[in-house]
Amino acid sequence: MKKNNNKKNNKQNDNKKVINKFLKVFLTSIAIFLVIGSLITGGYIYLLSQYDGDDLSFINFSGFGKNRNESGKGIKENLTFAFFGVDEDGYRPDSLMVGIFNTKTKNLDIVSIPRDTRIELPDRLYATLRERRSDTPRVMKINAVSAYSHPDKRNEYAVEALESLVPIKIDYYIKLNLESFKKVVDMIGGVEITVPQNMVYSDPYQNLYINLKAGRQVLNGAQAEQLVRFRSGYGDQDLGRIRMQQEFMKEFSKQILTDRNILNLTNILSTALEQAETNFEFNDVLQYMQFANDFDVEKLEMATLPGQPRTVGGVSYFVMDEEGTIELFEEIKMKNKPIDKKTEKEEPKLISSVGKNIEVLNSTTIGGIAGETRDLLREKGFTVVNVGNFLSGALNTTKIIVREENMGEDLKEFFNNPVVEVDNQLSPSNIDIRIILGTNQ
Repeated sequence: MKKNNNKKNNKQNDNKKVINKFLKVFLTSIAIFLVIGSLITGGYIYLLSQYDGDDLSFINFSGFGKNRNESGKGIKENLTFAFFGVDEDGYRPDSLMVGIFNTKTKNLDIVSIPRDTRIELPDRLYATLRERRSDTPRVMKINAVSAYSHPDKRNEYAVEALESLVPIKIDYYIKLNLESFKKVVDMIGGVEITVPQNMVYSDPYQNLYINLKAGRQVLNGAQAEQLVRFRSGYGDQDLGRIRMQQEFMKEFSKQILTDRNILNLTNILSTALEQAETNFEFNDVLQYMQFANDFDVEKLEMATLPGQPRTVGGVSYFVMDEEGTIELFEEIKMKNKPIDKKTEKEEPKLISSVGKNIEVLNSTTIGGIAGETRDLLREKGFTVVNVGNFLSGALNTTKIIVREENMGEDLKEFFNNPVVEVDNQLSPSNIDIRIILGTNQ
C-alpha cells in the first residue's frame, strides 16, 4: 500500500512539474481568457508527455486547428498571437489581447486591447466587409468587426483589424467563449478572491446580470463571469476591468495547481477545447513546447494599449495613442534585439594602481599637501615612492599622468575632478604614475 502511495505521489509531483511549465509561460497574463487559452496549449503538451503515441481520441479537439490553411509554420524568433474572449453571441470579443514571445531572449510581452478601441478599417478590410454588408461603417469599435464579418472569416478579419492597430503581424489566434470559461471555473472548485466593491449591473440584451457583494469569497463559474465582465463601476471602465481580470487570473492559477485539479487536468482540458477556435496546430505545439523549460516568469511583462477614453461624435471610444503605441512596440522590439558579439563594445579592463610606483608633486602654493596626499594614498594601500614640488607653474586642475591606457582610474576618487593623461614616455623609468596636485586638488 505504501508503495502504491509513493507511485501516486511521484506521479502527482511529475504532473505538477509539467503543469508549472505551462503555467509559468501562459497563466501569468492579463486576462482570464488567456488563462484558458494557455490551458489548451500547455495541457495538450502535458497529455503528449503522458500518453506518448497513444490514442487521444477521448478528448474533443473539435476547435483545434479550425480555419487553419497550413500546418506547422516553423519556429520563429518572435512568436506572435492574439486572444479573443467572446460574449454570449459567440463572436463579439469581450476581451482582446496580443502577445509576443521571443524564442531567443525568452521574453513574453502581453498587450491588452480595450474592447472599445476606436478603429478606422484599412481599405482592403473595409471593402471586403462592405461586399457582405453595405451598412458597414468605416469607423467602429474593435470588437464590432466580427459582427460585420462572414461567420467563417470572423477570426481572420479580427486578426486583420488588430494588425491595423499594432505594428506587428500576428501568427496565431485563439477564440474562447464564456461557457468554456464558466465550466472550467466550476471544475476546479471555484476561485477564492476578494471582490473590491459591490457589483450590480444588468443587460438583458447580452443576457448579462451581475450581482456580487464586496469581500473575500469563493466564486463559481457564473459568478466569476460576472466579476471579469463587470466594468460600469470602475472610473476608467474597461481599464479597471482589465486590472480585475489580472487579479482573478492570479487566484485562478493558484487554484488550478492543487493536487485535485492536476489529477483532473484531462477533463478540464477537454472542456476548454470543446468550443475553442484556433489556428494553433499539433505540429506547432511540438515545435514550441521546447521553450517551456527555458521560460522565466520574471521575463513576463504586461501592458495596455496606450490611449484614453474619449467621446467622438457622440460615441464613447477608447482612442489609441498612435505615437505611444509605436513606442511601446519599439521598446519590445529593442528589448528582444539580439546582441551582436562582433560589434558589442567591450568594457575596458582597468589596470589597478596598487603596486605601481606613484610620485606626488605639488603645483600649488599650499605647503605640505604633497605629503598629506602621500600619507592618504599609503593608508589606502598604494605605493608612493616620491613627493616634491612641480616647478613648471601652478595647475588649476589635478593631473594623474600614467604610463599605460586604463591606468589611474582608481585614483580619481581621492581628488576633485582630476584629469587622467597617458604618457608612454613618462620619466624617470621607475615612476608608473605621476600625480600633479592642482589648486582645485
